[in-house]
Amino acid sequence: MGGLDEKKFQSWSIREAKAKLSEVIEQVQGGVPQLITSHGTPQALLLKVGSIEEIEEIIAVRKHIRRRLLTANLTDLRKAAAVEGVGQLVYQREDGREIAFDKETK
Repeated sequence: MGGLDEKKFQSWSIREAKAKLSEVIEQVQGGVPQLITSHGTPQALLLKVGSIEEIEEIIAVRKHIRRRLLTANLTDLRKAAAVEGVGQLVYQREDGREIAFDKETK
């Protein structure tokens, strides 16, 4: 299920969640994440949140981790490219735009 451990969540179909919204919210407030599915496919995860600041902090931490992973992967890719004699690395995004990673990029 794409990285979600279903044992850690209470799972509901969209129909069940609509019919028992108060119970779903009660479970979330009790600290149990609620997974909402459609035909068995995860659609949403409801979590207890204390404040907007907590959400912003979580997002900032995730961005930092992603940036560090990208930097580490790019460093490894540059090393491999150098071994293979590749002079320039270019990434094509899904929107068709290309991003060139020259050696000065940090």
